[in-house]
Parts: sequence; C-alpha cells; structure tokens
Amino acid sequence: FAQQVRREIRKRIDDGQTNEQINEFLVGRFGEDIDLTPRATGLVGLVWILPVAFAVVGVFGLAAYFQRNRAVQPTLASASDRKLVEQARAQAIDKVGESGRDD
Repeated sequence: FAQQVRREIRKRIDDGQTNEQINEFLVGRFGEDIDLTPRATGLVGLVWILPVAFAVVGVFGLAAYFQRNRAVQPTLASASDRKLVEQARAQAIDKVGESGRDD
C-alpha cells in the first residue's frame, strides 16, 4: 500500500501538481486517515482535543489540591482542651488503680 501511495505521489509531482492538490486527491481516494494531520472537525476534533483538555484540567486540579492543603494551618490545643485531657488521664489512672486492688 505504501509503495502504491509513493508511486502515485511521484506521478502527481511529475505532472506538476501542488502539495495541496496531491493531498486532496489522497484524502479523497483513501480517506482522511491517510493524512498525518487530520482536520480537527467533528469526532476527529474531539479525539484530538479531549485528551489535552483532560490533562490541563488535571494539572490545575492537582495544583489547587496541593495549594489548598499547604494553606491549612495546624490547629493548636487551647488551655481548656489541655485541662480536659489532663482530667481524662487522671480519671483513667484512677480507674486502673481501683481495678488492680485486692479487696
């Protein structure tokens, strides 16, 4: 097939046809799949555009995710929080001490 296409291109060049004329002939005879740069219309356009669009959206999404996570400041415990933890620890120690007694 490739040799047939090469012969046809050589013949048309010898006949003095331009690149555009040769390209139109080949696309008309063999279909748009023969062209290395197909027209970006209809379904062919979606096939070329969608992967690029998904990649761009993905990059921006990851950038936003990392930016948001970097901006979150750690929450520090307040004095009342510390007091509650100490009370809970004291109660836990008391319960452990009571359960270990021999009465």
